[in-house]
Amino acid sequence: MSYIPEAKKPDIHVPKRWMQLATLGVAVFSFSPVLELASRFYETKGFFGAIVQVIKDFQIGQMWALALVLIIMFYLFITFAPIFDDVQYRTISLFFVISLIFSISVNSHTASLSGYGILYHAIHFLTMSVWIGILLQVSWFSKNSRNWLSFLKWFNPVAMILVVLVIFTGFLLMTLLMNVAEYPQTWALNYGQYLLIKHLIVIPVLVFGFLNGFYMKRRLQRGSDGDPRRWTKTESLFLLIVFPVTGLLGQQEPPHNIEVTKASDGISPLFKLFSPDSEIGFAFGGSSLLFGLLAIAFMTMLILQFRKNAPAVYVLIMGLLFTISSYLFIMTSI
Repeated sequence: MSYIPEAKKPDIHVPKRWMQLATLGVAVFSFSPVLELASRFYETKGFFGAIVQVIKDFQIGQMWALALVLIIMFYLFITFAPIFDDVQYRTISLFFVISLIFSISVNSHTASLSGYGILYHAIHFLTMSVWIGILLQVSWFSKNSRNWLSFLKWFNPVAMILVVLVIFTGFLLMTLLMNVAEYPQTWALNYGQYLLIKHLIVIPVLVFGFLNGFYMKRRLQRGSDGDPRRWTKTESLFLLIVFPVTGLLGQQEPPHNIEVTKASDGISPLFKLFSPDSEIGFAFGGSSLLFGLLAIAFMTMLILQFRKNAPAVYVLIMGLLFTISSYLFIMTSI
């Protein structure tokens, strides 16, 4: 955002402390795959011995160590360099961020399957970071909504391109991890359950994006003096729910071969709540019809609450209820 002219964005101030915390957060959250692998050696090596063995003997540990070096360098850089005052410092910061994205992508599931896996994951991660990063900055760090209409004029098309890229690269990643035609069959596994939940969370996000983009633009053009930031805050909060689900997804065995994964990891406990049979077929009944109607009703209410300029928390709740009822609709249809 620091590259965008002042007249085309609201007044934004991101405290340096938040940037430092975000940098440390990358180190902490990217550590979970290393910790999971190290837990297998804990009994024989102890905690620190297991961590050292993973870093010494496994690519996942070596790439995390590389990322940690980058994180420490970036932390020191943003602490001592005047990154907001000079375009050269901002460009160096951007280089650090892109390097971190690629180093983390090397440790993704898809990286071990194909050389394209690193590229697909890196583009997916990068486009998502740009989209959500802009949204978080204008939502939570803008001092006012000045120039919001000018901001929407360039951000709407940019966001559309980014969303298309996120969906397209997400589909490419799925083709590496599973037979996409067997997507419903993966719901019997933990991986498939988390992927389904993630997809259902994204649907309200896309609706929020449309409302915050096109509908809000029309409202501002008509002279509305409402503060659009509370709606983008709602959208960004909903997007933040995607992250822990994605984290859980990354810890599961991908369904390269569904039957083999069922034999090794077992059936998902969530799936067992709805079906005793691991073979998936669809049979719509009274309960599934009820949850389907509820999903439609909650989505309709979400849009109406937005148009009526209701408190943002109501819209957030409608989005959550839509996701829950959609999930129950699908699972009770099996």
